[in-house]
Amino acid sequence: MYGQADDWKMDPNDPVDAVQLAGDVVPRKNDYSKAGLNGTLEYRFSDRGSVIASGGYAALDATVLSGIGTLQAVGFGYTYGQVRFQYDRFFAQAYMNKNRAGDSFVYDQATDVPGEAKPVVDNGVMYNVQAQYDADLGPRQNVIAGIDLELTRPDTKGTILGRNEDSDDISEYGAYVQSLTRITPKLDLTLALRGDYNNVVDKFQLSPRAAVVVKPLDGHSFRVTYNRAFSSPSSNSNFLDIVAATDPLVVRARGSAHGFTWERDAAGNLLATSLLPNRLGQTHAIGAELDAIYELVYYQGLTAVDPAVIAGLLQQQGIPINAQGVAGLVSLLSPTFTNVSGLSPGILALPNLTTGATDLNVAPPVDVKPLAQTITQTVEVGYKGLFENRLLVTVDAYWTKKENFVGPLLLESPLVITPNLARDLTAALATGIQNNATLAGAIGQLGLTPAQVAAIVVGFAEADLPAAVGIVQAVENDPGVGVAPELMLTYRNFGNLSYAGIDFGFEFMATDRLSIFGNASWVSDDFFDEDELDESGTGLELALNASAFKGRLGATFETGSGLSFTVAGRYTDAFPIRSGPYAGVLPSYTLVDLNVGYDLGDAVPGLRLDLGISNLLSWRADTKDPSWAGNPAALEGGFGYHREFIGGPLMGRLGMLRATYNF
Repeated sequence: MYGQADDWKMDPNDPVDAVQLAGDVVPRKNDYSKAGLNGTLEYRFSDRGSVIASGGYAALDATVLSGIGTLQAVGFGYTYGQVRFQYDRFFAQAYMNKNRAGDSFVYDQATDVPGEAKPVVDNGVMYNVQAQYDADLGPRQNVIAGIDLELTRPDTKGTILGRNEDSDDISEYGAYVQSLTRITPKLDLTLALRGDYNNVVDKFQLSPRAAVVVKPLDGHSFRVTYNRAFSSPSSNSNFLDIVAATDPLVVRARGSAHGFTWERDAAGNLLATSLLPNRLGQTHAIGAELDAIYELVYYQGLTAVDPAVIAGLLQQQGIPINAQGVAGLVSLLSPTFTNVSGLSPGILALPNLTTGATDLNVAPPVDVKPLAQTITQTVEVGYKGLFENRLLVTVDAYWTKKENFVGPLLLESPLVITPNLARDLTAALATGIQNNATLAGAIGQLGLTPAQVAAIVVGFAEADLPAAVGIVQAVENDPGVGVAPELMLTYRNFGNLSYAGIDFGFEFMATDRLSIFGNASWVSDDFFDEDELDESGTGLELALNASAFKGRLGATFETGSGLSFTVAGRYTDAFPIRSGPYAGVLPSYTLVDLNVGYDLGDAVPGLRLDLGISNLLSWRADTKDPSWAGNPAALEGGFGYHREFIGGPLMGRLGMLRATYNF
């Protein structure tokens, strides 16, 4: 199998795309290609048993969204091998999956060479062994029992899992038993129990399941199921350690196998780690230490300006002073002689890595506990019915409760912003000038007060005062004094959430050649705030990253001469997204798809051609309305160009011609 295409491009003139492109260290690639080779060999050693060996390789070149940012797969390879053994009612298999990252890289991750992206390594291997036995215990009772083992062995040479590279193995062991009881010809009862152990979480989990299926009439069935299951955190969720962005600040993504605690003083108050070059990596209270700020203002601002220039500006304000006098005052303003002290109180802020905006006055960060397994309980009621051999209807309603949901990568470490820094620095500097008798006397001879001089000095530097003075960071992610602190993305468990949903589908054979089909899916909630998560006061939130409502309606017509047509419309409602650096609301969109197929079986038995066109009615609105030119974001929603996830490009029409040959 081989496929090649040009992917849709990001537009730097689009404000949404511009944010995604801002941190790229190399230009985006738009080439897409994939190749695959698979093979299977079966040996039947008896009428009751066989051995099957299969294997394959696939490679991909494509732009891929991930929790840490946009990746470029370059020759990303995937190899698998599997051996299956079956004899009578005993079945066993073992398989191996192995990755090879090739020359893949993260667009926002740079090397020390300007304009060069840093490649990532992924040579991870997963091994799995399973065995199962199926037995009938009488005419109405069937029992299945089995065991399995799964070993995940990452190998990224530190490029993805960083400091966790030597302690990131995951081993999972499981055993299960399932019983099917045919109580009557119209009533079945299924009971199952599974037990699993995970070495990272170091916990044994039991997962029960029960189902009742009723078949009152031929072609009609009802079922009620209860299922309690768990899912263990993935290798990335546990052990990720990679730089996701470098501009303007370093953003690091970390796994949460061992949790994170925030820097605090002995009294339990949050501390910030300084971003100021003269205090880099040092911890301080939430705010700006005014002595450090004044040092920057003096040494990088005031002393860097020609005294004659300052004298000229002051003379324009009616202050009788020459360059020599300015030089003398600047000397007396040195932090060595003019002491500035105090703290400009700060507020916490979280930058939005998708839009570039900053959310102010966010809640203080909450310690991240070591990741626990997610427990999911689901109750489902379903119906499937066939009417007159023409109409097939399926309806499924469910209620799901999740505990310790492992959310996507979220930015957890807030910036420290000082909104009144200029005002507070002016007041502190005025006090310092007042306490410097020599300086206070000199400016008094010019008819100036300490407050006026402080305002003049801060006024010179106000435009260059730092927007953010520090980062509240985790103890476990502190790079140390002298090194800039990092913004940190990580995973965390969310308390409790629940939601309900309904899935509906139908297919109606109107005639022997015309069928009409449709399906719809509805979920009760697609976004959960801190109260819905039972995490009040934390500021935590979670999105399903999927639409609460989507539907599809279409029809297929077969001409009887081998030619067939399928046309379908699909609608996806708007929905919020929170996934690592991708955050926002995806607009709704409506698409029309067309497929034309032709069976060439009469001429070449087994050969069929299909032409599929996705988003058939897509059109570039800027060609129809010049006022939209240069604003691709205005095309989103309704028919036309659309996004299917925040961080992805606007998508238009896609055509695919496929030839299938069965022999």
